[in-house]
Amino acid sequence: MTDYILNQEQENSLWRTATIVFDTSALLNLYEFSEKSRDDIFNFIDSKLKNKIWLPYNVQYEYIKNREKPINSAIKSYEDLIINYKSMYENFVQIKNRTKSGEKHPTINPEIISGLEKEMGVFKENFDKEIKSKISILNGSKENDDIYNFIIKNFSFGKPYSHSKIIEIIKEGEFRYANFLPPGYMDQKDKLGFQKYADLIIWKQIIEYSNDEKKPIILIMDDLKEDWWVLDKKRKPIMPRPELVEEIRESGNAEFWMYTISDFLKKFPELIEETTIQEVQNVTDNRDELYKGKILLTAHRSREEPFRIKRLQNVANFLELIIDIDNLFELNDYKGMLTATWKKNPTDFEKSSVELGWEHENEPSGNVSHETAGNIYNRFG
Repeated sequence: MTDYILNQEQENSLWRTATIVFDTSALLNLYEFSEKSRDDIFNFIDSKLKNKIWLPYNVQYEYIKNREKPINSAIKSYEDLIINYKSMYENFVQIKNRTKSGEKHPTINPEIISGLEKEMGVFKENFDKEIKSKISILNGSKENDDIYNFIIKNFSFGKPYSHSKIIEIIKEGEFRYANFLPPGYMDQKDKLGFQKYADLIIWKQIIEYSNDEKKPIILIMDDLKEDWWVLDKKRKPIMPRPELVEEIRESGNAEFWMYTISDFLKKFPELIEETTIQEVQNVTDNRDELYKGKILLTAHRSREEPFRIKRLQNVANFLELIIDIDNLFELNDYKGMLTATWKKNPTDFEKSSVELGWEHENEPSGNVSHETAGNIYNRFG
């Protein structure tokens, strides 16, 4: 590897010998893909990468903690379709009522309205049956999750760090972040407590594994942050940060490289269908985040569905008028699953204010969940 650029020969050698590590972001993205694409990816892993994939303990923990979120978000998308149908039917009823007099404009032949009403009745019956079936399958997948089962069966896992080891890493992290040494420093303004150092803890687990097993590492990561990646002007990943390549090399004389999951799959065009690669690319391209004052606003598929960011901004504007927002860390819209993350336990008034803000965006309070950032890593201390 010369000047941290991988040539073809070096890349081929790396693929022959490296252990492959998936980041939490890449694992959770599996839930966004169609069943056909997932099967394509799983068949590829099963046939070509068996016994080559390892997960750091903290990646496994984060994945298990968050794996139901994309399932719940898919359920919410079907529930939204029911709301869309009701709105469509209400519009039809308005047309029917406005045109039924037959004496003044607007008028429509009642047979046309009657025929459409019958067709809509048949459609609704089939539509309801399909929606209930899809939601039932998704609810069942929480208990019998094919993705989770595949990961548990085919991946190997690291062991957790002790509390004292984590404290040691946090102390090192304070120095690293102050000097913008990757990875993880981008989280210092967005996250709290141990969560600030989650990426660094995972990185240390990767280095330790590489040293113990004397293996080079390929990391599959869809979290496109500058404290992991060298990014181009359009914030597309070019290569891993050179500091990471150098650190793992100096620590154990091993090589290291990174790919997004779509770039990873593109390395095997003879084994992965083009439709799968394109779908994966489309999913991983649809993310966005921004700030409203001190509040982090994050949304999935915001480029495809820009209304999600707009709604988040509206809720943040509303909250600025009625509460002290210093305690509110993040508002998230994950395909309709709405989460407010607080720096410390929110008061009932704070929670109800967020829920009221979402009600103004036609989201019932039951769709909003609340998390406290400082509690996420309590299991370590």
